[in-house]
Amino acid sequence: MAQRPDTEAGFSLLEVLIALFVLATAGLASVSLMQTSTRHAGHAQSRALAALSAENLMNLALLEEQVEARIGRYLIAGREFEWTLEIHATDDPALVRLVLEVRNEPGQSPLARVQTFRRRPVA
Repeated sequence: MAQRPDTEAGFSLLEVLIALFVLATAGLASVSLMQTSTRHAGHAQSRALAALSAENLMNLALLEEQVEARIGRYLIAGREFEWTLEIHATDDPALVRLVLEVRNEPGQSPLARVQTFRRRPVA
């Protein structure tokens, strides 16, 4: 069987198509990975801003003389969150438990939740 000279050596059409398929598959996988990474980064940013909002709102509530349960909207870093503050009785009549939750929209699960205790105001 005669061998081809080195000057005629190269890739067959089938080999080129297989290489292109492998590269395309790897490219699609990396694009999918980047999309997932971007989505998770956005969600992490939302949760971080919600946690910061919850801490800020709880600190404002603790500074008030009389704390009442309420809802509202909080704007931070160009994002607006829905928040709720609930007041719960405890076994100790001198203490109440404050629960503050921050959400993207009403009815959604909370992105951040902060709890603390506070003495009941003296009447």
